[in-house]
Amino acid sequence: MGLRSRGLPTTALELDQEKRTKLLKKALGGFCCVSLVCYVGLWIRSLTLIMKLLRFLVSGSLACAGGTHWYLFLKPSLFSLESLWPTEPLEVDQKKRNKVPKKGFSREKIPENLDAIVIGSGLGGLTTAACMAKKGKRVLVLEQHDTTGGCCHTFTEKGFEFDVDIQTHAQMMKPGKACVLLFCGFDGTAKELDITPTTLWLFKENDIDKSMDKLFAITFPSAKDPASKIRHPGKSCMTVLTMVNYEWFEEWKDSTVRKRGDDYTEYKNRFADHLFNWACEHFPKIKDKVVYQEIATPLSNEHYLRAFRGPRTLASTP
Repeated sequence: MGLRSRGLPTTALELDQEKRTKLLKKALGGFCCVSLVCYVGLWIRSLTLIMKLLRFLVSGSLACAGGTHWYLFLKPSLFSLESLWPTEPLEVDQKKRNKVPKKGFSREKIPENLDAIVIGSGLGGLTTAACMAKKGKRVLVLEQHDTTGGCCHTFTEKGFEFDVDIQTHAQMMKPGKACVLLFCGFDGTAKELDITPTTLWLFKENDIDKSMDKLFAITFPSAKDPASKIRHPGKSCMTVLTMVNYEWFEEWKDSTVRKRGDDYTEYKNRFADHLFNWACEHFPKIKDKVVYQEIATPLSNEHYLRAFRGPRTLASTP
């Protein structure tokens, strides 16, 4: 009744409803088509990405496999026999031997276009530098001391050659503890002096933990090195070690190396006399054959190796 009062016939209302239904169907159909197109597009894009990823993985795997095969089977190893330098005759001339490990530093000697600079010429630094050099890299090795080798280097004084590796073993037994090293040179062969090629570790107590601070060690580097008879005939050398406190030498820590004063020299020589007399108790034939003697303190190591409070190998003597 209300519809009639507005003047709208029944047939017009039915036609209007039918149009709206058709429009709704068209809209739903269009929405479905658009959704289908978007879904197909996304699926194709995802498939493309998957194919690219698979292609990348396959190519990467092939490259890795090819590189591994080349590295293992085609590329000569840095540690193969082919990469070793040919054996050369033993050089006994000390001046010629020093040409390589004792090259002094100057700015003019620094090469251009370096690939790496290695600080420290210990075994780790030398090995790293050698491997990089074998790979064709330009490497510079810098060392504060006047010779290379770090804790495994040797030094020659008055015709006697000494090594300093004994304290490396001591630091394994008592880490962080400072020590004193006595270096002695003798006129006489190992047989004449009745010395042995073994390192003698001596403790004053049966309690190992307590005696770590009081251990003594004696070693004869010349008796261990077969080439010593050729390079230093008729001579022998000895190194004696004992543990000390850094505080005993601390009053001279700010003094200049090799210019620490007579009181310092007298003080450290007291250790030298004590260690030498103690070594003579075990090897009495060395007492009258000594021609060279020097002692290194924790300050030596602190200067040459920059080891805080001298807990590492003592390289030389200030």
